[in-house]
Amino acid sequence: MVPPQDGQPPRHGALGQRGSTAVIGRCIRTPKENVRGLPAIPISRRCMQSGLNLVAERYNELRPHETLGGHTPNEAFFNRFPANRRPRYEPRERLPRGSPCARPSTLVHSRRGVRLEHKISHHVGRRNLPIVTLRHAA
Repeated sequence: MVPPQDGQPPRHGALGQRGSTAVIGRCIRTPKENVRGLPAIPISRRCMQSGLNLVAERYNELRPHETLGGHTPNEAFFNRFPANRRPRYEPRERLPRGSPCARPSTLVHSRRGVRLEHKISHHVGRRNLPIVTLRHAA
């Protein structure tokens, strides 16, 4: 149950109905997973708040969400052109044109069969907040 605020009636989850508590459960699980990846759990309130702010920043700006069609929350909220609709690299040489495996369908950036290398960096140097990027291999 969510406590009432500003004179609103209390809200209850629909017990026994599929997905009734999934959104809240996922909302709690994501920060927990990111904090669990820290080398040590912060003890001071300021350090913990700083860590949670970084997790929220990565979650909203860098992490695509399936429920938003692959957009990040900031792309959806600020109505920005989503990164998953920009032209993509295609490492497979013989991918059929109508293949449903690369949804949403986007244009191919360069020729098919291009060699790629990946780079792993970390958001604000935090090892528990990885950022993976792809680029042409030399």
